[in-house]
Amino acid sequence: MMPPIKRRPPEKPVDNKKAIKNILFLLKDYKLKLFITFICALLSTVFSIIAPLLIGMATTTIFDGLNAIATNTGTMDLNRLFFLLSVVVILYVVSSIFSYLQTWFLIDISTDISYNLRTGIMDKITYLSMDDAGENKRGDILSRITNDVDSLQTGITQSFIQLMTAVITIVGVLIMMLSINIWLTLASLILIPVSFLVIRFITKHSQSYFLKQLTFKGSLNAQIEETFTGHDIIRTFNQEEAEMEIFESDNENWFKHEWKSQFYSSLNGPLMNFISNLAYVVIAVLGAIFVIQKAIAVGDILAFFQYIKNFTQPIQQITRVMNLVQTAMAASERIFEFLEIGDEPNPSDVEIEKLNDSITFENVSFGYYENEKIIKNLSFDVKKGDKIAIIGETGAGKTTIVKLLMRFYDVDSGEIKVDGVNINEYDK
Repeated sequence: MMPPIKRRPPEKPVDNKKAIKNILFLLKDYKLKLFITFICALLSTVFSIIAPLLIGMATTTIFDGLNAIATNTGTMDLNRLFFLLSVVVILYVVSSIFSYLQTWFLIDISTDISYNLRTGIMDKITYLSMDDAGENKRGDILSRITNDVDSLQTGITQSFIQLMTAVITIVGVLIMMLSINIWLTLASLILIPVSFLVIRFITKHSQSYFLKQLTFKGSLNAQIEETFTGHDIIRTFNQEEAEMEIFESDNENWFKHEWKSQFYSSLNGPLMNFISNLAYVVIAVLGAIFVIQKAIAVGDILAFFQYIKNFTQPIQQITRVMNLVQTAMAASERIFEFLEIGDEPNPSDVEIEKLNDSITFENVSFGYYENEKIIKNLSFDVKKGDKIAIIGETGAGKTTIVKLLMRFYDVDSGEIKVDGVNINEYDK
């Protein structure tokens, strides 16, 4: 009877410091490209931030011109209006070009990182010891080399772009808002502490679920792969129901943690929209009072509303990408957890060219699990040219003897010698 496979994913949340350290390690070879990306993001944001101020000036020009025409005191300054609108168009075009360059460089960086990670994982698989290979299910390894690497790539590409742009936009827009009216700006700043509390609450309650749902996804992949490859054995030992129970358990756990992670992250949009709309109401009332008192121009109010939109959008953007960030951090932890497994020791480079004398087992004991020895104090000597047969019932250790000779596993005690030399002294 086949024993059930036990899977106990970690209950701890993502180690944020370690995950950030891992991501920074991946980015250390791309300092120049990251610097260029930052400059492109800065220029793109600066040009897009200046445009609303010019739109406000154009609106004031139109308003003053219509007022002058209505009172027969002058005409509309069309030259100024055309100049302002032309500059706005140019600013938005240049901003779009730098935004494209920013995205291009980040895609190049993230794609290269994904390539190197997959190569590293493949190299690790090649030199993985049999013990470590047995502890990591094939489906889970496949999940790390595909799903987790893709999640990390998406996180670097999308979240990095949006977070970088969001921070620059918030700072730039805040400066422009202060230049228009300090009191309206102070009223708008109530968004910051409220938004911070919302982000902190959602992140605190969702970060552990992102790691768990990736872990269960890997466990599901492992279960499906094992069921498919071991289909004949499962049918032979009538283990269909047992395998289905394992699958249903992992699938249910994945669904539960996936649902919770998406539920908490989905709270970002509605909560931030409510806060933003509340800010619009406050600014509309205060702005109307200032216009009546002639403390601010109509065009400045229009520009300020555009800046409020530009101010709240990056805050909402940050909350939306937090699930991408947490998924990327969880993925990086799983990837590096596998990459940090020690390589199989190989202390010697002496190779066996041919058998000259004999193969000897001296009091060899071995078990795949502690306190469960399959082979106990096995001793025999096979001379060159001898032919022997290893006979025993299923599970007696016939295949294990060959695996020990091939050094797929190291013996627990005793020695295996080739031509009188312990096989541990030979190159694997």
